[in-house]
Amino acid sequence: MSKKNTISYLLSTAAIALFTLLACYISGVVNMFCGIFVSVLLGMQVIKYHYGLLFPSVSLVLLIPFLAMTALPDTQLSFRDTAIYALNFALPLILMGFTLGFALKFKLSFSKTLLILAAIYLVGTLIHMQVLSSMFPEHVSLDSALSIAVEQAIDSFSKAYAAQPETLKALESMLALFTRLIMVLTPSIFILVSLFVAYLCFAIFKKYISTRGEDVSFWPAFSELSSDAVSSALFLILLVVFMFAPDGIISDAVVNVLLVLAAIFTFYGLSYIDWKMCMMGFRPLPRRLIVILSVPFGTLIFPFLLLVFIAIGVLNGFMDLRNRSKDKANYL
Repeated sequence: MSKKNTISYLLSTAAIALFTLLACYISGVVNMFCGIFVSVLLGMQVIKYHYGLLFPSVSLVLLIPFLAMTALPDTQLSFRDTAIYALNFALPLILMGFTLGFALKFKLSFSKTLLILAAIYLVGTLIHMQVLSSMFPEHVSLDSALSIAVEQAIDSFSKAYAAQPETLKALESMLALFTRLIMVLTPSIFILVSLFVAYLCFAIFKKYISTRGEDVSFWPAFSELSSDAVSSALFLILLVVFMFAPDGIISDAVVNVLLVLAAIFTFYGLSYIDWKMCMMGFRPLPRRLIVILSVPFGTLIFPFLLLVFIAIGVLNGFMDLRNRSKDKANYL
């Protein structure tokens, strides 16, 4: 290995160690991005170096969370529990990194790569929650946190609207409906978060390796993504089933699948909008800003906009709107 490659390898290994350490001690969005960067750098090492050189990086990703958990003053875990926690923390990051690297090596399709990444992240998250619950009895589960929040809200409403029983009753009914909705939609929320993290990981990896001269032409750009007729038909069929399905397990399952598909078709709709703006001569930065801001704007201010994006995504599955636009332009 040349001197330049040696320096590059040492720097990437040091960066993996740093991001792993930060992920151990920082929570929230920063934790998520640190984990993504670890996977991206591991994926880069998979395609650039001999497999034997992966051992130090993988060992660091496994060892750092173990040492970080051991160093915490208030933690009294056995060696076995600490090792299980470290393995549970590190394994999804390692598997996602290997998935990125081998997906590039074997030219795995965008959809397969994304599904594998999302599945790894989802399973890892669920196992991590279970591990936390078993190792730390004081750890608050999702159900407990929601129950506590509801009780606190009801107590606040009771004090504020004690003289207005009708208003209090209406607020309690709305709160009960909201709680029920959150519990029903929990599976789809977890799936959507996993898909979001998987796409972020994939997009950052693709951008990173493209700057290093790797061929990523077999992976479509964001503006080229589209659904297929089967997915669009499935969405419409489930929509009809949901309209007539009685309340119960079937209805809850259908609404979760519909929510996931609606988010995916929104994504595809935004992809077509991005392509359309590209054809109109918009520069990349304004296009990205418009696409990114469309989601919160459509969700919080103008919900009808989301329906438009979903409709475009579904319609594009039945007819290739991009080719139709090109044919129309050629005809004119």
